[in-house]
Amino acid sequence: MTSILEPTRHKDAQAMKPINTTEDPVTHLPRRQFLKNTLATAVLIGAGSTGLFRPGWALAAEWPKDAFAAKQLDEAIRAVFGPGALSPSPAVK
Repeated sequence: MTSILEPTRHKDAQAMKPINTTEDPVTHLPRRQFLKNTLATAVLIGAGSTGLFRPGWALAAEWPKDAFAAKQLDEAIRAVFGPGALSPSPAVK
């Protein structure tokens, strides 16, 4: 028999009272926690089956090929941000 501590329900009692149970405290899962976990799992399975977790949208995104092929930093910056003069900013430290 093992003992699990449970808060008392009385206003005056601030201590924890032991509950004696024949179950292992590690495998003892309250009903509310079980229902929460079951609902969360069902929602994730439902979202996964509808295709909400597909990486297709991210994989189909346009990416700057010229910037990745550039050999110099200035070429890569121009490929990403377009032509124009770069000026240092005092806001960046």
